Amino acid sequence: MGSGTRLPRDWTPPVARGQSGLFTVAQALEAGATADTVRSRRRSGRWVRVAGDAFALAGAPVPVDARIQAVGLTWPDGVVCLAAAALAHGLPVREPDDIDVIVARRTPSRHGLRTHLLPLSETDVTRVGLTRLTGLDRTIADCLGRLGPEDAQGVLAWTMTRGLLDPSELDRAIRERPGSWGNVPRRRALGMARLGAASVAELRLHDLLRRGDLSGWMPNAPIRDVTGRTIARADALFAAERVVIEVDGRAYHGAERFQADRDRDNALVAAGYLVLRFTWLDLTKHPARTLARIRAALRRSRA
Repeated sequence: MGSGTRLPRDWTPPVARGQSGLFTVAQALEAGATADTVRSRRRSGRWVRVAGDAFALAGAPVPVDARIQAVGLTWPDGVVCLAAAALAHGLPVREPDDIDVIVARRTPSRHGLRTHLLPLSETDVTRVGLTRLTGLDRTIADCLGRLGPEDAQGVLAWTMTRGLLDPSELDRAIRERPGSWGNVPRRRALGMARLGAASVAELRLHDLLRRGDLSGWMPNAPIRDVTGRTIARADALFAAERVVIEVDGRAYHGAERFQADRDRDNALVAAGYLVLRFTWLDLTKHPARTLARIRAALRRSRA
C-alpha cells in the first residue's frame, strides 16, 4: 500500500482477522500504515490498547480470551498462567484484572500483563492459537497455591467433582518445588483430595460420618444412570441404600448454583436415589440432629 493511500477509518492489518481482531504497531507498519497514521489513530483513540503490545479497533469487544492472546503478540515465548490460564481451560475463576505471564528472564510488567519468574518445564506448557499457557495439571497446582481462598476452593471443588484433579500430579508439583510459595495451601488441598473431600465443609461431613460410626459410604463418589453416564458425584454415597449426602458449602450461592443443584437432585431422584442436603450450620451446630436424620434415612432405605 503506497504512502499516499488513505486508509479506511476502520482499517486494521489483515493479520488481525486471525488474531481475534488484535494487532501490534509493528504489524500495522508492515501492512502499509505510516508512523503518522499510527500516532494519529492511537492519539484519537481509534486504536485502543488491549494488553501488552496488542491493539484493537475502538468499540470492538475485548473478551478475556483476546486479552490472553495479547500475550503471544507481546512475548511469543511468554506462558499465560494462574487465573487467565484457568479460564482458558474452563475452570471457574473470576476474570483477573491483569493477565499473569511466566517469562524466561526478568521482564517488566506491561499494560495489563503481569510477569513472573517461575520454574517451568516444557511438559507443563500447552498452546492455544498464538498463545502458550500452562497445561491443566500445572494450572490447577498454581491456582490451588496462589489464588485467593475462594477461587482456590472453587478450583478444588470443580476439578475434584469432575475427576480432573490427579493427587499424584499435585504431589509431584509440590515435591519438585519444595520451597515454592503456595505449597502450604497446596498440601492442604492435597490432603483433602486424598480424603475425597472437595471443600472444608465436605471434610466436616466425612468426619461427622466417621465419628457417628456410619460405614458403607464412599466420598466423592460418581453416580451413573442405567446407560453408564455419570450424572453426579456425591459428597458421600451410601451405595447399598442408594442414599446421597450433600453439603452446601459456604462459598457457593447464587441463582446458577441453586438451579444446578436442583437439576442434579432431580436427576438423582429420577435414578432412584434419596438425596439429603445439609448446611455448614447443620454440620457444626447440630451434628447430633444431622446424624439422626441420616440414620433414619438409611433405616427407611434398608426396610
